[in-house]
Amino acid sequence: MAAAGPAQVQVAFEDVALYFTREEWELLSQREKHLYRDQMLRNYWALISLGYSGSKPDLIHRIEVGEAELWIWDAEDSRESSGPESPSSAGHRIPGGTRAQPECEESAAGKQDSTSHRGIHAQDAVHPRGGLSQRPDVTTHQRLPVGRRPHSCIDCGKRFSNPFTLNQHQRTHTGERPYRCSDCDKGFAQIAYLRIHQRTHTGERPRCCTSCGKRFAHSSSLRTHQRTHTRERPYRCTDCGKDFAEIAHLRIHQRTHNGERPHRCADCNKSFAQIAHLRRHQRTHTGELPHHCADCGKGFAQIAYLRTHQRTHTGERPYRCADCGKGFAQIAHLRIHQRTHSGERPYRCIDCGKSFAENSKLRIHQRAHTGERPYRCADCGKGFAESSSLRIHQRTHTGERPYRCDECGKGFAQIGHLRKHQRTHTGAAASL
Repeated sequence: MAAAGPAQVQVAFEDVALYFTREEWELLSQREKHLYRDQMLRNYWALISLGYSGSKPDLIHRIEVGEAELWIWDAEDSRESSGPESPSSAGHRIPGGTRAQPECEESAAGKQDSTSHRGIHAQDAVHPRGGLSQRPDVTTHQRLPVGRRPHSCIDCGKRFSNPFTLNQHQRTHTGERPYRCSDCDKGFAQIAYLRIHQRTHTGERPRCCTSCGKRFAHSSSLRTHQRTHTRERPYRCTDCGKDFAEIAHLRIHQRTHNGERPHRCADCNKSFAQIAHLRRHQRTHTGELPHHCADCGKGFAQIAYLRTHQRTHTGERPYRCADCGKGFAQIAHLRIHQRTHSGERPYRCIDCGKSFAENSKLRIHQRAHTGERPYRCADCGKGFAESSSLRIHQRTHTGERPYRCDECGKGFAQIGHLRKHQRTHTGAAASL
């Protein structure tokens, strides 16, 4: 009886191959690129030893002839192709004639030469992920069928096509950050993220907007920026229909609907919807005043407060009352002023029912009920409910008399005392 021939292996090279987009490939070091070539060759020869008899994959051929660039088309390029192609087609499209993001300074002739050079890689080429979903919010491992994702995370059950990607994912559970920045010691789960971070130290901005020439450290920032030119807002709120250019802005907006406040202050436990609002709040505990006035050097916790303060130097009063034309430096002051026209007094004392146009005036009034006197004289210890009352009292110690009569030159510590005195000159007192 004739011996049975070697069994035909049922695993295709696609099941053990790992592909990179151009952006991912450029983030690899030379050592990692060599390791990738060696691993793909080992995978291929392991299949041969198991009886694989299919045609030699294009990727293996290109590794064997020593081609340097082994990236496939980017997802953006694949959407521009003439139609979906499957992994079973003639080969694997490595870089073709289309570049998703051309460099700004590259000349037309340079682009033609570069495209011609890349055309060598494009023969009999097919995107290995052709025909699969290319939604920008779906990752590579999610686009592959479950059978092509044999590696499963023991923590969350998520599946991956290769162990390398699984190992990177598991760091989201373990918190492991093995790649550290030599400049600031910040840790990262992936070396690609470390390389992108290092551009904050080197100032490198390799991605360039072809519309305005502005440069960016990584392609995702460039793509987001380009929406300022195209007005594209691809992320929509399902609750109110509002559109956003960035998914991060959509997620923050959605908290206005669901009430989520994930950022909590460690000092007072107050929570916030945005991390920026938490950082701003924390300055009330630390006393940090990072924004300083160039005219007087005064510090402020928020840039908005600095801008308002600067109007005291410029005299700018952009908020104007529609009833009397009076201008104000702050819109809050305009709203309070408008109550003098409308008669609105929204702040009411719960003890006596008296109402006030300003909340600060209500707080001062309530001290008449509580007996609170928070302002104390350093000379005699006498307490006062209002800071203005303390300042007037202190003039009894200093002898200051800032209000002076124009008729006789006599000075007074209080404006009320000056007005009463002026009646002695006008005869108003005699007529009363």
